[in-house]
Amino acid sequence: MLMRRTTGKVITAIILGTLVGDLIGKIIGMFLPESPLRQLLITHVDIGINYFEVNLLIVDFGLKLMISFNLLSIIFMFLMIYLLYKL
Repeated sequence: MLMRRTTGKVITAIILGTLVGDLIGKIIGMFLPESPLRQLLITHVDIGINYFEVNLLIVDFGLKLMISFNLLSIIFMFLMIYLLYKL
């Protein structure tokens, strides 16, 4: 019987694929010598809220939420979605 795919499972697959791909890209980037391939793998784009600060009289807090994407994170994100729909 096929597992029911929900929006939560798809979002989880996207987040896990992005995290794993970004982690593997950074690890590979540490060990590769300086080359165009290394530059391609370690180049990333940050998407999110850079810094948001709320200053009330009693409470003062800040928030920074950034998601980093590189080539491997995009590949792993699509791989996780593919595996979700195939399994």
